Amino acid sequence: MKALKQLLDQAHVFAMNTLFVSLVVIIFVQILMRYVFKNPLVVTEELSRFVLIYLCMIGASYVSGRRAHLSIEILKNHHHFARYSALITEVIKFVFITLVMVAGGYYLNRNVYWLNQTSAVLRIPLFYVYLIIPVCGVLMLIYCTINIIAVVRNEKI
Repeated sequence: MKALKQLLDQAHVFAMNTLFVSLVVIIFVQILMRYVFKNPLVVTEELSRFVLIYLCMIGASYVSGRRAHLSIEILKNHHHFARYSALITEVIKFVFITLVMVAGGYYLNRNVYWLNQTSAVLRIPLFYVYLIIPVCGVLMLIYCTINIIAVVRNEKI
């Protein structure tokens, strides 16, 4: 389990770093074109928006795997309830992610695909933009499963 978690963590970090660097380059080009050459590019605004969406979703998946998400820590401070609190938190996350991100993301992508919606400027099918929702949902479910197994086995991950 630890090897799988490390592999997922490394893939997330690589993807986030790549997306962040590309976002900085895209915005730098936009600023350069707008203020230096007085000829703004239309493409960079939409492209930076899509890159930011991917960056946020992959970052949310990574944070979920590291258990660094927002949570109520009243019961975690009590030694007797810490394990149960962690288990309940992971199970609630699992159910929420399954319903909202995976199932909801699937239905959203199915409708967008059927309607053949494209972005305004880049003409990219929005199916590819919204595909990150169920994909990161599945990654979060994998992290939740790893965390649940670790809590049940009383391991530190």
